[in-house]
Amino acid sequence: MKRCTFQKVWLIAVWMYLGGLGMAADSNHPTPTKSNRGGLNVFLYAYAPMSVDYLNVAKEVATAIYANVGIQVEWRECYLAERGVESNPECSRLTPTTLVVRILPQWQAERFKQHPAVFGFAQSDPSGGFGYYASIFYHRVEELSGSWTSSTPVVLGHVMAHEMGHLMLGHGGHSRTGLMTANWDRKELDRVNQRTFLFDSQQAKEIRARFLKRQQQ
Repeated sequence: MKRCTFQKVWLIAVWMYLGGLGMAADSNHPTPTKSNRGGLNVFLYAYAPMSVDYLNVAKEVATAIYANVGIQVEWRECYLAERGVESNPECSRLTPTTLVVRILPQWQAERFKQHPAVFGFAQSDPSGGFGYYASIFYHRVEELSGSWTSSTPVVLGHVMAHEMGHLMLGHGGHSRTGLMTANWDRKELDRVNQRTFLFDSQQAKEIRARFLKRQQQ
């Protein structure tokens, strides 16, 4: 599984690195079942209180990033703390073409005793199968965007797309360029602000291939 970090030095750099963090799956998530053909379904659990408008912008950003590689993303709002929604029946069926993105509040980061720089991680299948769960610490995204005078929902959308990319690519998943690069510095975060920080051609090719495998299951 992968974790995302940022650290303040002369400027803010962001490191995405492999880690050994584990988190139990939510009890209301069933085991994977047979897939339907179509787009990539993302079950969204926003446990961190945030504006619904912010969440919509983040979804739009992540959707546009995947549309750029030819994959349609369909979102299911499974839990929104801002609306107090307890559950969504549409989130009862997990398939190979489903990803689960959880946006977690600060107490969750403290519960897992994470380093102050860690702001996200994705859980891959160690056996080489499909990964399903990605988690993001929302207050760390706020800190990062505030340090760069960036739009919080735009940064959130890129972090979501990055963590989803780890799940789609499986083990490894880092490259020297593009959205899956391990180091985000001023140049990359300027592209985040401009919404031009995308998967490079090799990442796009691998993600499409992995998505096809998911569809065939």
